[in-house]
Amino acid sequence: MLGTIGDHIIELKKVFPNVVKPEEVYGDLWFEFPKKKGIDPKTLEPIEAKPKSSEEKISTFTELLAIAKALKYAGFSSEAMKRAEMDLINRLDRLLENPEENAIEIAHTVKLLRLVQKKETEKIAEFAK
Repeated sequence: MLGTIGDHIIELKKVFPNVVKPEEVYGDLWFEFPKKKGIDPKTLEPIEAKPKSSEEKISTFTELLAIAKALKYAGFSSEAMKRAEMDLINRLDRLLENPEENAIEIAHTVKLLRLVQKKETEKIAEFAK
């Protein structure tokens, strides 16, 4: 809804913060617009992504191991392989939002995804170890 005019409103609000009040006109919709553009609606500064902690990175790898083990326990059924492939693709899409931060997680995810796509059950079982 806000589109191009929203960009202009952001610029005007930066210059005239006490005059331009889009939150009064657009309500909650205003706060969503800058967020979608990666801008903090209160400060109008870019939202900086928090670097992942080592615990979060370990958690991602643990989740990949869990997927590999689940496939093994499911006997590498075609249904389990399809679900794992879709889950890995969705996971990869999320990781690619910040590729520099997530490089290692992306590499592990792609590795498991390719093993699933190629149906290399022995290598998936080895990945699960």
